[in-house]
Amino acid sequence: MVNGPCQRTLPSRATERSFFLDARSQTRAVATNKVASATDIGIQSLYDDRMKHILCIVGLLALSSPVLADSPPPSSEKVIERQVISPSLGLKKYPNVPFATVKAFGFNLRKKGRPDCQMPVNPDGTLCKSVEKPGVVLNEEQQKRLLKLLGTPRTFGEGESKCFIPHHAFVFYDKDGKAVGQVSICFMCVGLRANPPVAAQPKDPRRSALGDWGMKNLRQLCHDLKLPACDKKSP
Repeated sequence: MVNGPCQRTLPSRATERSFFLDARSQTRAVATNKVASATDIGIQSLYDDRMKHILCIVGLLALSSPVLADSPPPSSEKVIERQVISPSLGLKKYPNVPFATVKAFGFNLRKKGRPDCQMPVNPDGTLCKSVEKPGVVLNEEQQKRLLKLLGTPRTFGEGESKCFIPHHAFVFYDKDGKAVGQVSICFMCVGLRANPPVAAQPKDPRRSALGDWGMKNLRQLCHDLKLPACDKKSP
């Protein structure tokens, strides 16, 4: 031991051990903090990656979704050509728009030669001047028969109509009394025209005429409705 002013007191074993433990604890704390920090960074990085992935998916879905455009203004035409389900029978059939009533009419009956109208409804929604009013309202069973005939390809396909001088028509009305479909028939020329068009009728005019089966059943419906001139064979 050195005495005097330069004397140095050596630390005891307990002091050295305490110092060593404190240093080791601090080292562990630093290491723990680094690990925790690294873990937090890893978790944050993983979270960021997942969020980027989710945002990419959302963006792709947004791009692939149809853009909603402003709805077009309602058509001013009296006969509307749309594809919807008829509420009266719950079937997607002619005229493919909601309708409440079907009426049968005779027209062009009092004039020989060229008819006044080839369709019963004028462009403004009124009836042609030659239409015989008030017409006959079809009951549900008669509606079904008519719709079956209009929806069956067998009704058509027997050549081409050589003329078209119609004397019978069916008009479809909605609940407000507006015409939404019309079918004009010429039994003399085995012809049928409709607005909107009948899907079952071939677009090829050489095959658009009424066939024997269609003529027979449409004539029978005409008779059942007690319309005039159902068997008319000449103008």
